[in-house]
Amino acid sequence: MRLIKIFLLVLMFSGCASTTPDYVFDGSSAESTQQGVNYLSSQLSSTEQKKFLSALFQIHFYDTLTSTEALNNPELNKPLNFEVIGKKIDGMTYKEVLVFAKTSPTKVSVSSE
Repeated sequence: MRLIKIFLLVLMFSGCASTTPDYVFDGSSAESTQQGVNYLSSQLSSTEQKKFLSALFQIHFYDTLTSTEALNNPELNKPLNFEVIGKKIDGMTYKEVLVFAKTSPTKVSVSSE
Protein backbone atom coordinates (compact mmCIF):
# COMPACT_ATOMS: atom_id res chain seq x y z
CA MET A 1 0.00 0.00 0.00
CA ARG A 2 2.85 2.35 0.82
CA LEU A 3 4.46 1.72 -2.58
CA ILE A 4 1.19 2.52 -4.33
CA LYS A 5 0.96 5.83 -2.46
CA ILE A 6 4.56 6.68 -3.35
CA PHE A 7 3.94 5.74 -6.97
CA LEU A 8 0.81 7.89 -7.08
CA LEU A 9 2.68 10.83 -5.55
CA VAL A 10 5.42 10.50 -8.14
CA LEU A 11 2.79 10.44 -10.85
CA MET A 12 1.01 13.49 -9.45
CA PHE A 13 4.14 15.61 -9.29
CA SER A 14 5.58 14.53 -12.62
CA GLY A 15 5.81 16.81 -15.63
CA CYS A 16 3.02 17.13 -18.16
CA ALA A 17 4.85 16.94 -21.48
CA SER A 18 3.62 14.46 -24.04
CA THR A 19 5.32 11.14 -24.36
CA THR A 20 7.44 9.89 -27.18
CA PRO A 21 5.19 7.41 -29.01
CA ASP A 22 8.10 5.13 -29.86
CA TYR A 23 9.39 4.58 -26.30
CA VAL A 24 9.81 0.81 -25.86
CA PHE A 25 9.69 -0.87 -22.46
CA ASP A 26 12.55 -3.08 -21.34
CA GLY A 27 10.88 -5.77 -19.26
CA SER A 28 14.01 -7.86 -18.82
CA SER A 29 14.04 -7.12 -15.08
CA ALA A 30 11.86 -5.55 -12.42
CA GLU A 31 14.31 -2.66 -12.16
CA SER A 32 14.35 -1.86 -15.88
CA THR A 33 10.55 -2.06 -16.00
CA GLN A 34 10.20 0.27 -13.02
CA GLN A 35 12.68 2.72 -14.55
CA GLY A 36 10.72 2.71 -17.80
CA VAL A 37 7.42 3.22 -15.99
CA ASN A 38 8.88 6.09 -13.95
CA TYR A 39 10.42 7.71 -17.02
CA LEU A 40 7.28 7.44 -19.08
CA SER A 41 5.08 8.63 -16.21
CA SER A 42 7.18 11.76 -15.95
CA GLN A 43 6.39 12.51 -19.59
CA LEU A 44 2.59 12.18 -19.29
CA SER A 45 -0.14 14.64 -18.41
CA SER A 46 -2.11 13.88 -15.24
CA THR A 47 -4.99 12.46 -17.32
CA GLU A 48 -2.61 10.21 -19.24
CA GLN A 49 -0.93 9.17 -15.97
CA LYS A 50 -4.27 7.93 -14.60
CA LYS A 51 -4.92 5.93 -17.79
CA PHE A 52 -1.42 4.50 -17.61
CA LEU A 53 -1.72 3.57 -13.93
CA SER A 54 -5.05 1.85 -14.60
CA ALA A 55 -3.46 -0.01 -17.50
CA LEU A 56 -0.57 -1.18 -15.30
CA PHE A 57 -2.95 -2.52 -12.66
CA GLN A 58 -5.02 -4.29 -15.31
CA ILE A 59 -1.88 -5.88 -16.73
CA HIS A 60 -0.63 -6.74 -13.23
CA PHE A 61 -3.82 -8.72 -12.54
CA TYR A 62 -4.36 -9.86 -16.15
CA ASP A 63 -4.33 -13.59 -15.41
CA THR A 64 -6.22 -13.32 -12.12
CA LEU A 65 -9.80 -14.48 -12.17
CA THR A 66 -10.86 -13.92 -8.56
CA SER A 67 -9.86 -11.81 -5.57
CA THR A 68 -9.09 -15.01 -3.64
CA GLU A 69 -6.71 -16.06 -6.37
CA ALA A 70 -4.96 -12.66 -6.19
CA LEU A 71 -4.64 -12.84 -2.40
CA ASN A 72 -3.17 -16.35 -2.55
CA ASN A 73 -0.60 -15.54 -5.24
CA PRO A 74 2.61 -14.18 -3.65
CA GLU A 75 3.70 -12.54 -6.94
CA LEU A 76 0.51 -10.48 -6.96
CA ASN A 77 0.54 -9.52 -3.29
CA LYS A 78 3.09 -6.79 -3.95
CA PRO A 79 1.66 -3.51 -5.20
CA LEU A 80 2.63 -3.21 -8.84
CA ASN A 81 5.01 -6.11 -9.09
CA PHE A 82 7.27 -4.81 -11.86
CA GLU A 83 8.65 -8.27 -12.53
CA VAL A 84 5.14 -9.53 -13.39
CA ILE A 85 4.35 -6.39 -15.41
CA GLY A 86 7.72 -6.45 -17.18
CA LYS A 87 7.17 -9.98 -18.48
CA LYS A 88 3.95 -8.81 -20.10
CA ILE A 89 4.98 -5.42 -21.53
CA ASP A 90 8.55 -6.19 -22.63
CA GLY A 91 9.08 -4.67 -26.08
CA MET A 92 5.79 -2.74 -26.09
CA THR A 93 5.31 0.98 -26.58
CA TYR A 94 3.09 3.15 -24.38
CA LYS A 95 0.18 2.89 -26.82
CA GLU A 96 0.60 -0.88 -27.12
CA VAL A 97 0.49 -1.15 -23.32
CA LEU A 98 -2.82 0.76 -23.23
CA VAL A 99 -4.30 -1.45 -25.97
CA PHE A 100 -3.07 -4.64 -24.27
CA ALA A 101 -4.58 -3.56 -20.94
CA LYS A 102 -7.99 -3.18 -22.59
CA THR A 103 -7.94 -6.91 -23.39
CA SER A 104 -7.61 -7.77 -19.70
CA PRO A 105 -10.64 -9.38 -18.07
CA THR A 106 -9.73 -7.35 -14.97
CA LYS A 107 -11.22 -3.86 -14.98
CA VAL A 108 -9.56 -1.12 -12.92
CA SER A 109 -10.29 2.55 -12.40
CA VAL A 110 -8.10 5.12 -10.68
CA SER A 111 -9.59 7.99 -8.71
CA SER A 112 -7.77 11.08 -7.51
CA GLU A 113 -9.81 11.15 -4.30
